[in-house]
Amino acid sequence: MNSGVTFGRANGFFVTQRGAALSFDLCCHFGEKLNAAERLDVLAALDVAAQHRNQGLLLLAGYSFGSMVALDVCPEAVDAWLAVAPPLGMMPTAPSSALDPRSKHLIVPEHDQYSPPEATAAKSSDWASTTMSTIAMGDHFLAGRLDTVTRCASDFIGVLASR
Repeated sequence: MNSGVTFGRANGFFVTQRGAALSFDLCCHFGEKLNAAERLDVLAALDVAAQHRNQGLLLLAGYSFGSMVALDVCPEAVDAWLAVAPPLGMMPTAPSSALDPRSKHLIVPEHDQYSPPEATAAKSSDWASTTMSTIAMGDHFLAGRLDTVTRCASDFIGVLASR
């Protein structure tokens, strides 16, 4: 159900029996230093999510540039990060979560045009508590590979939930 909660560039807030999801749109360009506005949008989204949080995990996830913004926000409420097709190869510095001891999982398409698995692995090799899955035969846009992405994300969440 859509709760009608909106703020900034929010697209929708949905609450289910098992958790909550908030979608929002971010605006920046690849390779640019993340600016404060994107991080503030994520923090505002997390404030809304915290108001509706059940007893489950609070996972901060993003796709492409959104994954980089998510990885660059480290509030205490976040239990873990999930980054789908993060363009790490295009980013000049590591995100602020890189050395955070909480879990991070990177889902990287085998043929990603912006940061293939080798580049992503090299950029994240010194990050704390970070794992990576490679999506075979996928490019950055993951057309036809969403079932595999969902399985990878579900596996990561299952591991977190079992702790």
